[in-house]
Amino acid sequence: MAVYRGEVGLQFTTHLAKHYSIPQWVELAAHAQRNKFSQLWINDNLGHRNIFVLLTAIASKVPIKLGTAILVPYFRNPVDTADALASLSELMDGREISVGMRAAITRRPATKFHMVKPIAMVKETVECMKGLLRGDAVRYGDYPVLSKFFNLRPDSSIQCGLCSKSPILSLLRRQRPRIMEIAGRVMDGVLIGGFFKPLVHSGRLAGLLEKTERGRKDARSPNEVTKVCEINISISNDYQKVREIFRSDTSPICSSCSRRWDSRTKSFRL
Repeated sequence: MAVYRGEVGLQFTTHLAKHYSIPQWVELAAHAQRNKFSQLWINDNLGHRNIFVLLTAIASKVPIKLGTAILVPYFRNPVDTADALASLSELMDGREISVGMRAAITRRPATKFHMVKPIAMVKETVECMKGLLRGDAVRYGDYPVLSKFFNLRPDSSIQCGLCSKSPILSLLRRQRPRIMEIAGRVMDGVLIGGFFKPLVHSGRLAGLLEKTERGRKDARSPNEVTKVCEINISISNDYQKVREIFRSDTSPICSSCSRRWDSRTKSFRL
């Protein structure tokens, strides 16, 4: 039997629990930290509480690792994002910040954006942000997709006035072979979303992670690939109610082929 060695964190889905105020989220974060959770993740939603305001509020009060799950590159200029992360790092006392990112997203309000060249968008965003967080002068022309999308002059450049004071990891949340290999080349790891268990049962996860490892070898990086998985859990004081939820036809749907997972055959239904 495989033995888990790692850390356990929580994701705050602020667009679903929108009745919580920022002070209440901070208290929930403190409660999580007191109960030995290692990290908190906040998801990125326009029209709801700002992800960086909430992360900053938590960082100023709670000594816990923080992350984004997920940060949407189309929502935020990479320079502004790098500034926000570098500023946030000054409150972290050296604790890690993880930036989970995805190539495309289908739920609102993302559907209001023209999500052009999603793979290139993620790749260029990560490379641009890493350069800025190191303190490098970044030339917009080196990132043509970003430059066009955010209306940046290709012949100009910028350098942030501050560097990160904490480790900042970039993680891909997208389970498709091509971008998994790119993640190994330019990112620090992968975040396997709510389809972790179906991918394990179907035997697909090992192959996807192999592509990430191949990308890491191609980039000749000495660092290991960071692996994070998301497991969704229903909690209730009523045991029978929870059992009924899992017996009902609420099994996961594949993000790439829209097929529903069949727990009996351990595959996605046609």
